[in-house]
Amino acid sequence: IGPKFLDKGSLRVPPAAINQVMRELVRMLRLTKEMVDDAIRAFFNDNLRDLELIPQQEEATDLLQRDITEYLAELSQRQLSESESKKIPLLIHSVNDIERIGDLAENLMELAQKKINQKLPFSDQAMEEIRIEYEEVTRMIEDVLEALEKDDISAAHKALSREDKINELTDRFQQSHVKRLEEGICVVKSGLVFLDILHNFEKIGDHLTNIAGAIVRGM
Repeated sequence: IGPKFLDKGSLRVPPAAINQVMRELVRMLRLTKEMVDDAIRAFFNDNLRDLELIPQQEEATDLLQRDITEYLAELSQRQLSESESKKIPLLIHSVNDIERIGDLAENLMELAQKKINQKLPFSDQAMEEIRIEYEEVTRMIEDVLEALEKDDISAAHKALSREDKINELTDRFQQSHVKRLEEGICVVKSGLVFLDILHNFEKIGDHLTNIAGAIVRGM
């Protein structure tokens, strides 16, 4: 559950310490991606077992946020170059953004539980729209992971370009939902879950945008 790469001895060598923090960020973001994947898999397959690990994973992201932030706070007390000092707040903000993605994945878990436990019906069109936006969010996570792992600015820019697409999909699918509601195709309770899923996807995109922006600014 705790950090695997943070070494207190490396605090004496700030570039090494920052590199270790970046490795923890990658690990933490991969963990939140697994949470999102499991929640959506459960939603599509009506399988509560896919949700079993998410509470533990969410706890792990909270602990990682705490430990990484404390490590960066200690690092900030060392003799740092100007560029190293600039990275500290960007890293802290990114840790917080990843932890928020974990919270949003937990929201998706709860929405999947609601669909399964209440046997809420969803039209084929609604399910397809959820799948389309989920796949775009997944691509954005993968772009940010590549940017973090390889210090790849082009991958960060690619991630940033996806935010507009996610926002556009959210708007378009909300309009589709209203149309289905007017035509009597959509059940109100199902519609509320549908809109909440889109909202959580959009918020995940916002936090990924923050991380990608921090990479572009020199994190």
